[in-house]
Amino acid sequence: MKKEIKIVGMHCVNCAMTVEKALLSSKGIKIAKVNYSNSKGYIEYNPDIIDLKEIYKIIENSGYKAVEDDYEIEENKEYLRLKKRFFLALIFSIPLGYISMGEHLNFYIPELILKYNPIVQFIITSIIIFTGRDFFIKGIKSVISYKTATMDTLITLGVGSSYIYSLYQTFIWFKNGFMVHLYYETAAFLITFISLGKFLENKARKKTTNAIRKLMELKPKEATIIKDGKEIITKVDEINVEDIILIRPGDKIPVDGIIIDGFSSIDESMISGESMPVLKKLGDTVFAGSINLDGSFKFRATKVGKDTFLSNIIKTVEDATNSKAPIQQFADKVAMYFVPSVLGISIITFLVWILLKNDFSFAISNAISVLIIACPCALGLATPTAVMVASGIAAKNGVLIKNAIALELLNKIDFVVFDKTGTLTEGRPKVFDIKTYSISEEEFLSYIASIEKNSNHPLSKAILSEFQKRNINFKDVNNFKSYSGLGVEGFVEGKKIIAGSKRFILENGFDLKYFEKDINKFEEEGKSIIIGAIENNGFGIISFIDDIKDGAKELIDYLKKRGKKVLMISGDNIKTAKYISDKLQIDYIAEVLPDEKAKKIKEIKEKGYKVLMIGDGINDAPSLIEADASISFSKASDIAIESGDIIIIKNDIKTIIKAFEIAKYSFSKIKQNLFWAFTYNIIGIPVASGVLYPINGFLLNPVFASMAMALSSISVVTNSILMEKEF
Repeated sequence: MKKEIKIVGMHCVNCAMTVEKALLSSKGIKIAKVNYSNSKGYIEYNPDIIDLKEIYKIIENSGYKAVEDDYEIEENKEYLRLKKRFFLALIFSIPLGYISMGEHLNFYIPELILKYNPIVQFIITSIIIFTGRDFFIKGIKSVISYKTATMDTLITLGVGSSYIYSLYQTFIWFKNGFMVHLYYETAAFLITFISLGKFLENKARKKTTNAIRKLMELKPKEATIIKDGKEIITKVDEINVEDIILIRPGDKIPVDGIIIDGFSSIDESMISGESMPVLKKLGDTVFAGSINLDGSFKFRATKVGKDTFLSNIIKTVEDATNSKAPIQQFADKVAMYFVPSVLGISIITFLVWILLKNDFSFAISNAISVLIIACPCALGLATPTAVMVASGIAAKNGVLIKNAIALELLNKIDFVVFDKTGTLTEGRPKVFDIKTYSISEEEFLSYIASIEKNSNHPLSKAILSEFQKRNINFKDVNNFKSYSGLGVEGFVEGKKIIAGSKRFILENGFDLKYFEKDINKFEEEGKSIIIGAIENNGFGIISFIDDIKDGAKELIDYLKKRGKKVLMISGDNIKTAKYISDKLQIDYIAEVLPDEKAKKIKEIKEKGYKVLMIGDGINDAPSLIEADASISFSKASDIAIESGDIIIIKNDIKTIIKAFEIAKYSFSKIKQNLFWAFTYNIIGIPVASGVLYPINGFLLNPVFASMAMALSSISVVTNSILMEKEF
């Protein structure tokens, strides 16, 4: 059984690793993936061995909270808790700072406080540490229970060592009465500034999910359904398939459906990215989340709840943020080994300064600075925050990115392969001409249409459309067979009917030399053809025109300018493919079967290229899967959508340019984030350890180290959010 669980309280990638490790060490849990950036756990478990309550208990025992319902309420509670923790720590830190440093700054301090200064500092610091107690609970639990060191472990050691050392000094003062060196304010200020950093980071991180939230807000809470001729207000969650829903001007459409009465203009911009309203009439499909503008209409619900197009968009965006790009997996591995390494550097720092200066206070201060400044949070946040923001921006622009791997691969693609029909062309071919031999046009069409009605091929649909215009009756078909990429066959009135490509007809033993002139003429004009043969009773050719999509040439030019190789692979005849390739200035391979398309892509990959396949038909599925990355369209076949890594919501091929631009910009943000996260630690750790002290006497106070640590995480999240201004 699979389960998605929201987890509250994680502060960094190491927190996620702790929860993941706890889950995987439990019997009955097969797979556990915990994503810090969106606070989710993805678990596959055996319900006969372990139940959900036990899984929730494991998460809670590792120091975090599992939430199934009302996640937003819990998330807001967590935000308010972090805010409260910071302000409580700040309220007590101000007087502590005044008491601990006021005398050195010649501030007035009451005699009684001066007399019992260590005791007063101890009390105030203890209160502040109590407000940040969850740092210690999680930090200790992760080490004892799961043998994993996290950011909370570093905080526990840094704050704890300052506090315990100061407490030891307080006992010396209490026993002997002479002045001692205290670090209470260091411990207290560390908690305060780290609490500030976590509060601001949480606040900024909430903005990375804005796009998903906006999509969710598109769902109305209530709708008007018609039952027994009466209008009934009902909750959207209670709408069932086949219910009739009434939509008035200004209403949000609650579920997917088909209009059965009326018409209107509908704003689908938040779903498709298309700014112009779309006229919808009888028989047209409407989507949940779109907004009705002027007319009123009734529609029949076809998809509700999680099955609606909007719900699928939201799930796709969420899934993209849950997956990990290769560059993120690298960062996670670094973060996993990072904390133990920092502990080692901190111990070495302490030992070196003890040996060199024989000054415990000096050595412990530098060791604490190393522990605090070396926060792996920025490293863990670098990729997922950028992926989350990019996925949301892409969805808003009509691009669904299914996973982070595709987002990264789109930047490495150097070879783009296009399908022709429905991708570079409109995919809505129309019958242009019918040429028959030894049979009337009407009789020929009745045989061919009868057999083609069993096929989903675009050319078959064009034949049926022409057939219906002529009001001809269908004939019964027996022993129907379809050959992918070639044609169809069957028996009508006892006669064997074959219809398909030139290759298919030749393979079935027909001689085309008497019809070659007409076939060549159609092909040279850039028309697709279907050849039909009625056993012992006639022969015919149907030609089709399929217009090139607006924006196809613009996309190909864009890819060429960026140094990418482009190729069109088509199952159509060579002359038709050449006609399209000449128009678009693109290389081509024609008369290719679906499995041969996939083989061609494999051959290109074997030459060292990273291949992107763009297609929309059932016959494109093998090649979409074979390619390194793939793009399909939301109006494509279900299997093509399933096979594609990136889905273009609206039928506008130029949107692919937007997908490339978003991927390019987001990847540059990821690299910026990782660069600054690594640079921060490469510079920060040596400085904190005191390497500059022998040169210019500079030491980094642990308090300033905590401020720098907080700023590093906030800067990474903020840098990711800035992407929203570009798109």
